[in-house]
Amino acid sequence: MADDEMDFSTNEQQKECSSNTNVAESDQEEKMDENLDDSDDSSDSEEAESAEVTALRQFLESSPFHYESHLKLIQALRDIGDLDKTRQARETMSKMFPLTAELWLEWIQDEMPLACITEQKAYIRDLFEKAVKDYQSVKLWTEYCQYVLDNMEGEDGLKDARDVFERAITSVGLHLTEGVSVWDGYREFEMTLYDSYQTMAEGSDSPQVQQKLEQQKDVVKTIFRREISVPLIGMQAVFREYEEWLGDEKMLEYVTRGFARAETKLEDCLPYEEALTSASSPRLEEYRSYIAYEMKENDLARVQCLYERAMVENCLNSEFWMEYTNYMDTKLNIADVVLPVHERAVRNCTWVVALWCNYMKAMERTARGHEKVQEIFERGLSAVLSNPNDSVSLWCCFLEYLRRRVEDWKQESKEREELMKAFGDATEYLDTNYGKNADTQALIIRYKAYIEATKLDNVTGAKKIWDSVMSSHTREAEFWLEYIRLLRQVNDSNGCRKVFIRAIQTSNDNPELLCELYLKFEKEEGSLSDLDTAVTKCSARLKRALEQKTREYEKAESARLAEEEANAKKEQHKAQKRAQKKAEIKSKMEKTKRKHEKDDERDKEGGEPEPKRPFVSTEEQSTKSKEQDVKETSTEKIHDRSKDPQTVFVSNLLFTVDEEQLKSTFSPLGEIEEIRLVKNLQGTSRGYAYVQFKNESSVSAALAIDRQELRGRPMYVSRCVDKTRNPTTFKFPTTLDKCTVFVTNLPFEIKSADIEDVFKVHGKVKEVRLVTNRSGKSKGYAYIEYEDE
Repeated sequence: MADDEMDFSTNEQQKECSSNTNVAESDQEEKMDENLDDSDDSSDSEEAESAEVTALRQFLESSPFHYESHLKLIQALRDIGDLDKTRQARETMSKMFPLTAELWLEWIQDEMPLACITEQKAYIRDLFEKAVKDYQSVKLWTEYCQYVLDNMEGEDGLKDARDVFERAITSVGLHLTEGVSVWDGYREFEMTLYDSYQTMAEGSDSPQVQQKLEQQKDVVKTIFRREISVPLIGMQAVFREYEEWLGDEKMLEYVTRGFARAETKLEDCLPYEEALTSASSPRLEEYRSYIAYEMKENDLARVQCLYERAMVENCLNSEFWMEYTNYMDTKLNIADVVLPVHERAVRNCTWVVALWCNYMKAMERTARGHEKVQEIFERGLSAVLSNPNDSVSLWCCFLEYLRRRVEDWKQESKEREELMKAFGDATEYLDTNYGKNADTQALIIRYKAYIEATKLDNVTGAKKIWDSVMSSHTREAEFWLEYIRLLRQVNDSNGCRKVFIRAIQTSNDNPELLCELYLKFEKEEGSLSDLDTAVTKCSARLKRALEQKTREYEKAESARLAEEEANAKKEQHKAQKRAQKKAEIKSKMEKTKRKHEKDDERDKEGGEPEPKRPFVSTEEQSTKSKEQDVKETSTEKIHDRSKDPQTVFVSNLLFTVDEEQLKSTFSPLGEIEEIRLVKNLQGTSRGYAYVQFKNESSVSAALAIDRQELRGRPMYVSRCVDKTRNPTTFKFPTTLDKCTVFVTNLPFEIKSADIEDVFKVHGKVKEVRLVTNRSGKSKGYAYIEYEDE
C-alpha cells in the first residue's frame, strides 16, 4: 500500500511538472509579442552587459585566481539570464575555490526549476554533494535532506533519505546551536512514517503490517534517544516531547542518565557559546579557547565540529588550517575523514606549500596509492609556481616520499629508478622556471648526494656533487660540516681529512668550531703525524682568525671613537651658538640701558625736563597695545542690558558665518533691530552673536530653532541673560528619576527615531535625548524618558 501511495505521488509530481512546462510555454508565447516592442530599448543594455562579461572573462584568463572577478562574472551572467553560461562560470569557480553555503544555495535554487527529469534531478544531487564537501553548513544539509524527501520514491527512496539524514547527523549533528534542526527533520520524517504505518495497521490484521509498525516505533525511539544524548540548544523540549510520545510507557533509566550528562555538558559549553555570540568575526581566539576546552575533554568529534565551524569565518587563515590538519593527522587515521580536510585546506590556501606537503604525507599515511600522491604533488607545483623557494620545498617533500617507497636498495627496482629520475626532473624543472640559481641552498642535490653515498654506495658520485655545491658555498661552515658528516657516516677517513683541510682554509664564519672538530677527528681516527699536521694547520688558522677579529675590533672601535668625537663636536658647536646668542641679547640690553642713561643726563643739563619715557620690554609694549586696542574695540558697541528680554544669544557658529546669513535665518521669525556678531582684533568672527528683535514675542520663535543647522553646523540659541545679576543656579538632580533610562554603547550613526522604535515596545516614550557633541554628531549614549514608571 505504501508503494502504491509513493507511485501515485510520483505520477502527480510528473503531471504537475508537465503542466507547469506547458503553462510556461504558453506564457512564453503570449509574452513574445510584448517583448518585440521592448527589444530595441533593451538592446543597448544587453550590449553593455555583454561588454562587461567579455571584460571579466578576459581578466580571468590572465588572473584565474581572482575571487571577486568570478563573483562579478556570475552575477553579470545571471542578470542577462543566460543560465548555461552562468552554470559554466560557477563550475569553473568551484574547481578553483570552495564556495560558501550562500553561493551553493543560490546555484541550486537557480537549477531546481529545471529539474523535472531524472538526469536533471541527478545533477541537483551532484550539486548538493559538492556543496556539503566545501563547508559543514547546517543550512545546506537541511536543504539537501528536504530535497531528498521531496523526490523520494519507493523503498529505495526511504533508504536513500535515511542515508542522507545519517550523513547530515554525522557532519553537523553536534553543532550545539543549530544542529537541532537536522535532528528534528530526521525525527519528524520517521514519525510521519510511523503515523502512516499506524493508519495502515488500524484497517488491517496482517502480521507483516504490525511487524512494520513495531519496527518503525523502535526507529523513532532510537532517534529520540540519540538526540537527547547530544548537548543541543532546545534539548529539554525534545525530552518532554519524547515523554509525551511514549505515553504510559516508562522511559529507560540509561536514557535518563544520558540526557542528564548531555544537559550538564550543555551548561559547560554555554559560556563558550556566549563568548562566540558576543564577539565579532573572525572570533579566532574565542574558537581556540572553545577548542582547547573540548581537547581537554578528549572528545574528537566535538573538536572537529568546532574546527569546522571556525573555518567558515577563518577559511583563509593558513596557520589555523595547519593546526586543524595536524590535529586530524595525529588523532585520526581514517582516510574518509582526514583527506577531505586536507583537500579543503589546499583549496582555501593554495599558496601555502606546507599545506601541500602535509596533504601528500596524509595521502601516504592513509595508503591512497602513488598516483594520488603524484596528483597532489603536481597540483601543488602549479599552485606555488610563483615562488621558487616553495617549489624547492615541495620537490624535497616529494623526493622524501619517493625515497620511502624504495624497500631494497641493493636491487634494481621501479621505485628506485623513479627516485633517481625525479632528482633530474627537479633540477630541470627549477632551471626551466626560475633559472640556474633557484635552489640557493642546494637542498635537492645535497639530498641526492646523501642517497648516492648512504643508499647506493656511490661515494665518488656523492663527492662530485658536494664539490659542485661547495664551489658556491666555500665560506659557509654549515655546508662544510654537513659534507664532513656524510663522509664520516660512510667511513671515508681520507676524504674527510682532505675536506677538513679545505674547510679551515676557506671558511670564514666559524673557523674555531671547524678546528675543534678537525683536531677531535685526528685524535679519534688519525695517526700521530696526522695529529701534528692538524695542530699546525689549526694553530695557523686560529692565529689568522684572531688577527682578523683584532682588525675588525680595531676598525669598529675607531668608528665608535670617530662617532663619539663627531657627537662631541656637534654638542660643542651647539653650546657655542647658545653662548653667542646670550651674548648678543646681553649686548642689546646694555646698549638700550646706556641710551636711556644718556637721555637722563641730557634732561638734567637742559632747562625744563621733558616727560620721561619709562623703559619697557618689547613684550610689555605689545601687551599694552593689545589692551588698548581691546578697550577701543569694546567702546565701539556697548551692549544695552535693558534690551536682553528681546535678545537671543547664538553660539557654535562657523567662523565664516556673517551678519547677512544670520539675518536671513532669523528675519522670518520677527523684525530684527540689530545683529551684533562678536569679532576679534583681526575682524574675524569669534563664533557667536547677539540677535536683538523689535518685539519680545519673537524670542520664543527663535528659541524653537535651537540646534538647527546653519551651513552644516548646529547653532545653539538661548536667551540673553546677564550672569552677573542672574548667576546660574543649575544643579544636577540628586533624586532618582524613575521614568528615565540611560543607554550607552550606541552606534555613532544611530538616530533618535531608531532608538524610539527599539524602546517603545516597553511603554509610551515621552522623549529621546540623544547626546551630541558641538558638531551635532552622536556621542554614543542617550536618555529615554517614558511617560510613566
